Amino acid sequence: MALVATGHGRSGTAAVRDAATGEPTAVIPLPPGGAEWLHVTRAGAPGTFYAAVRFEDLRIGVLRVEIGVDGEPRDLTPLPGERLGAFDPTCMAASPDGAQILLACTRAGGPELAHLLGTDGSRRGIGVGRTGEVTGVTWAEGGRVAFLWMPGTPHGATEVRVACLEPGGDLVPGSAVIATSLPRSNMVLDVVIGRDGGTFYLTTVEAEVTDGEPRWTRLLAFSGGPDPHVLFELRGPDPQGAPEMWQRTAMCGCGGELLAFASGSAYRIGLGGGWERLPFPEGRPYSAAW
Repeated sequence: MALVATGHGRSGTAAVRDAATGEPTAVIPLPPGGAEWLHVTRAGAPGTFYAAVRFEDLRIGVLRVEIGVDGEPRDLTPLPGERLGAFDPTCMAASPDGAQILLACTRAGGPELAHLLGTDGSRRGIGVGRTGEVTGVTWAEGGRVAFLWMPGTPHGATEVRVACLEPGGDLVPGSAVIATSLPRSNMVLDVVIGRDGGTFYLTTVEAEVTDGEPRWTRLLAFSGGPDPHVLFELRGPDPQGAPEMWQRTAMCGCGGELLAFASGSAYRIGLGGGWERLPFPEGRPYSAAW
């Protein structure tokens, strides 16, 4: 099952979808006092997710959502502790065991990752830079975290930076910065880190037309070498037509497949080859978990 957030405000939804067919199985109601769904992420155990909610007082809370095998929500439990102050979170990820959550946001002074403990609700802010914006975050075994970084400069290209969350709770920036070998005409839309912590899957789209050729949306795999492996690509209809834009990409719990979400459809892509297009109607997904 996949949990997909679409739309904003009270008209937005958090819906459970069958990842094999794309069919909706349930819509999760907002909790009392909830104003809109913000982001969703896997919580470790199969069928368990975290969902961030903005409440009517503008503060942010996180719910633990359990989905039954029939696709129906079984339990919505708020994490203990006070809600977070009013801000605009950009993305969300949980540790593989579901014990900790990173909720990326932008505040005065630059981006900050609000670090939540899923067991008791305790939290601390972790800075990742002075300027720019974090637009995607993903977490692998061993505390390795990768995030999309948009430097706050006029011509700053989106980069993928890697950091490590130490046992003591500090996010230590690493020296690895990938995606620098991509042509500048490529926009990086999302990043997913493999379960081994060494392979990175980037969703990219060509932002500019080159030599009159149609533009492409691609899923690229980086494994330490200078050049990425093209895992899957989708061609635009013509040089003027934009290719299908994938809003978010989610890794399945087994670590062997990715689900790339677009407006009206999704692509189930095997890391060893093979893919399938699924219908995902009704809205533009902006946050998804599988």
